[in-house]
Amino acid sequence: MKKSTNHIFMIFVGAIYFICAQLLYSQDQIKFRQLSVNDGLSQNSAVSIAQDSIGFMWIATQDGLNKYDGSTFSIYPFTFTDVTRATHSYLGKVYVDRKGHIWAIPNDRIPYKLDNQSNIFVPLQGISDASSIFMDEDYNLWIGTYSNGLYLKKVEEEGVSQIFSSNIAGVLYIT
Repeated sequence: MKKSTNHIFMIFVGAIYFICAQLLYSQDQIKFRQLSVNDGLSQNSAVSIAQDSIGFMWIATQDGLNKYDGSTFSIYPFTFTDVTRATHSYLGKVYVDRKGHIWAIPNDRIPYKLDNQSNIFVPLQGISDASSIFMDEDYNLWIGTYSNGLYLKKVEEEGVSQIFSSNIAGVLYIT
């Protein structure tokens, strides 16, 4: 009797092992594929890339801000600095904040937020020469500039306030 119990137990353990192995090996493989102008991208060199909360890829190039839905591109009329230049100081940025809003800092260095209702980017008033943007865990927006210091847009307030001026900000860039 003991021999048949051990035999059944071994078959049970083997079946569990086989099922687990099948589940692990049947996982989908991650696939990468290169996108280019042949696929509809406005330019082959990307300056900044972000993915929003619903899966769209946002790709900033010198010839436009590209929104990729997995099969087609929509291009917004922003330009970003050419990455092939000798100096890459003012490349620009595309950023998705904690609330899922899309932000862009193109060549004019003004931060723009996508209005989802109209599908138009609206400039954030009161900031010029922006270099980077970040949303903290309290949903406050921090905007670093190249020459005008650091700005804060609090979640419950309309305007922006300057945290410190360019005298100190020349050495601080938030990325």
